[in-house]
Amino acid sequence: YRCGKGAARLLRELERIDDADAAYSGAYKVLTALPADKQTELDRFINEWALLSYEHQRFERSDELFKRLVEQRPDSDLADDARLYLGESFEM
Repeated sequence: YRCGKGAARLLRELERIDDADAAYSGAYKVLTALPADKQTELDRFINEWALLSYEHQRFERSDELFKRLVEQRPDSDLADDARLYLGESFEM
C-alpha cells in the first residue's frame, strides 16, 4: 500500500495524472484488502486521491471518490469536507 501511495504521489508531482490515478487505485485495492484495523488511513488516502481529481478539474472522478469517502468513513472529519466538495459540484 505505502509503495503504491508513494508512486501515486510521485506521478502526481510529475503531472502524470492518469498514471497517478491508476497508482492510487492500485494502492486502494491493497489497503482495502487489509483487515479493518489496518485501514486507519483510509479516509485520508481517499481524500488525497479525490483532491487530485478535483484540482485537475476531473469533477466526475472527484465526485465518485468523495462519495466513496462519505460512504466508507461517514464519521471522519474529512467526510464533512467531502460533503462540501460534493455540494459545490452539485451547484456547478
